[in-house]
Amino acid sequence: PSEYAAFRKIADRLAMPFFVIPGNHDERGAFRDAFADQAYLQRCGDFLQYAIEDYPIRLVGLDTTVPGEPFGMMCDARLAWLDDCLRQAPDRPTLVFMHHPPFETGIGHMDRTMCRNAGALANALADQHQILAIGCGHIHRVIITTFAGHATIVAPSPAHAVTLDLRRLLKAQKDLLESFIHVVAGAIDAKSPYTHGHCQRVPVLTQMLADVAHNADQGPLSDF
Repeated sequence: PSEYAAFRKIADRLAMPFFVIPGNHDERGAFRDAFADQAYLQRCGDFLQYAIEDYPIRLVGLDTTVPGEPFGMMCDARLAWLDDCLRQAPDRPTLVFMHHPPFETGIGHMDRTMCRNAGALANALADQHQILAIGCGHIHRVIITTFAGHATIVAPSPAHAVTLDLRRLLKAQKDLLESFIHVVAGAIDAKSPYTHGHCQRVPVLTQMLADVAHNADQGPLSDF
């Protein structure tokens, strides 16, 4: 409650209206109580999902939280609500907001806490041409991509920025390059009986020559 009160002191000074969605650090009951004056939240059912209809662009807020867990989820009930919500206004320009991004970023420890059933969410959003963009949080740094054919933006955070640790992505790129080399080498070896086994023999011969040079204790290669 004290964190919500601190936020309200800041947000309530805004001249513009603001709309909130829960994240992985929120508890739905406390969240609803902290924003008891926000009528759109009080109309929600079990999940804090809503549509704001008061502006030229429709605003749809989603609840991806899973109690006690850092990762997010859009269960069948939430997906059904989203599908019905979007079908009610298929021609109105719409922005969709959710806390957990539904895509991998390459930041390994954060990717383990994404929205886990992204495939089902993508199916729900794929043919909804009224969606202008999807806004997310959670990562604490700006990321711009596409998801289900829609522009998707991860907003920056007023708190710390998550380190751009891409070791997992770099390993995947290295594995991809290694696979590409094996494919090319296999194609070269299979092209002609004269080159058969060439790509396998060359590294072995190179290693043998390097070992001989390394073990030489006299002559021009003694300092190799």
